[in-house]
Order: sequence, then structure tokens, then C-alpha cells
Amino acid sequence: ANYDFGNKNKLFLSGYFGRDKFYMNEKINENSMKAGLFWQNSTATLRWNHLFNNKLFSNASIIFSDYTMDIYAKEDYMNDFFNLNYISGIQDYSGKYDLYYHPSSNHSIRGGLNMIYHIFTPGAFVVKNSDPSNDINLSKREDGIENSIYLEDEIKTFKNKIRLNPGIRLTSFIVKDKAYWSPEPRFSGSYMIKPDLSVKISYASM
Repeated sequence: ANYDFGNKNKLFLSGYFGRDKFYMNEKINENSMKAGLFWQNSTATLRWNHLFNNKLFSNASIIFSDYTMDIYAKEDYMNDFFNLNYISGIQDYSGKYDLYYHPSSNHSIRGGLNMIYHIFTPGAFVVKNSDPSNDINLSKREDGIENSIYLEDEIKTFKNKIRLNPGIRLTSFIVKDKAYWSPEPRFSGSYMIKPDLSVKISYASM
């Protein structure tokens, strides 16, 4: 869905949900069993596009995504029961702001920043049965914050035969009160020898 506020502001909302599932049910006399697994993805994005002038515009986005995988089994026999669950997943909450500047038809500059809050559930193992003393609940959760800021330039020159694209991204990852930093330079260039032949070179460190 999108809404147009005029010539300079537009709002976009999009979402997706999908699930794959396998399961089985069985009942023999007083014994019943259910088992299966599923994995699912869901995501939603709210984006605001703002036009400052005919050379500069921006996109501000809020993004949510979730991935879940679950394996389960349940067995009942008269007054006894046994339940098993194994769950893992990743949830992300992110915000990003991007600027696009086009001073001329042969030159464009892009820059922005991004922050993602990760919630990792590498494994949650739960066992319950009719004897509570045998219950097991093993769960893990790790939170992390990923930040980045970037700037890149795209230049066309020599009658559009040469294209240069230098850029730099600075990223950080914060987990367990420790911060890890990484500069990520990248460069690409191409030369158009003739309409059906070109030479390209690129370098990136991530």
C-alpha cells in the first residue's frame, strides 16, 4: 500500500508472511500422538520517501523481520503424556536512512546509516511429561546491535566510457557489551572499449 502526500512526500507500507508445515496425527485405542515441524518468515516495511529538490531525495525506513523454526512431538496415553519442543529463530528490528544526491547526469552520491537490533534464539529445548521432576527447559537468547554508515560515489566520464564507483562503509557489531568495528572499503571501475566489449575491475573488503 502507498499514499501520495503530494509532489515531495510518499509513504509505502509492505508486508509478507509465509509458512511451510509438515505434521502427522495418529490415534490407536487410548494412545494418541502428534508430531511435525514448521518454518516461517514474516516481514513488514514502512518507508517514507521525501524529495528535497530535483537533485536530492531521501528514504527513511522501519523494517521488521522474523524467522522461526519449530519441531514438536506430543504423546498421550491414558493419564501419561510427553511433550517435546525445539524452537530456534531470528528477529530483527531495523531503521535506516538513505540520501541520494544527483548533481549531474554523470555524477551521483549516495550515503546513509542503518541500525539493526538482532534477537537470536539459537535453540530452545523444552521437554514436559506427566512426572514434573523430569521436565527440561533449556533456552538460549543472544541480543546484538549492528550499526553501519556508508558513503559512495558514482562517476561517469570520458563520454560515459569510464565509470568509477568508490565507497566506504563503517560497521560495528555490539554483543555482550563488546563492540567490534570494521571499515569496509570498496571500489569498482569499468572502461567501455566498444559497445560490445568492456573491461572491469573491483575490490571489496567486508
